[in-house]
Amino acid sequence: AGPLTLRTLALVTHDLTRLVEHVRHQSRACHELGSPFYGVLLAHVADDVEAGGPAADVLRDRAGDPGPSAVALRLVGTAHRLALAGQAPDLAAHLPSTGGDGDPDAAWPALRTLLETRAAEVRAGLELAPQTNETGRSAALLGALLHVVGPEPLPVRLWELGASGGLNLLADQFRYVAADGGTWGPDSAVV
Repeated sequence: AGPLTLRTLALVTHDLTRLVEHVRHQSRACHELGSPFYGVLLAHVADDVEAGGPAADVLRDRAGDPGPSAVALRLVGTAHRLALAGQAPDLAAHLPSTGGDGDPDAAWPALRTLLETRAAEVRAGLELAPQTNETGRSAALLGALLHVVGPEPLPVRLWELGASGGLNLLADQFRYVAADGGTWGPDSAVV
């Protein structure tokens, strides 16, 4: 790889600083978008990258990636996939989607251990784009759907290829709340 020069060290430090900023940004976005579990977990990841821990080792080669590559989401997505597959039981014990206790602070040591013990597998998972399954995107469909079912209803068929795992195909089963407090749709746990 060549000798470590001050210039090389400065570039690596700059990239890791950008990586920490990206992970912290994604942590805040998770909080703001209703995913506090990942918001807290990614705050721990950012601290670990900053401290040079196993998260830094796993993410180091991706430090220069642009923000839209979503490297932080790729990391937690890979860990989640391993937990769902039964390959990370200590992490699964805390993930709500696997029947865990939902405690992100307790999940952090399990994730950190996963990053230490299965670094190569997690790095390989960083090559895959995350699937976020964001039903909030169905809000964009609401105006169009209300228009086509107006005074002279038109037939509607929704197709969704991959995005949101098909959840937006159930857009008529969600409750929508507008900024002014107005609502539309049935009583639903999905708002």
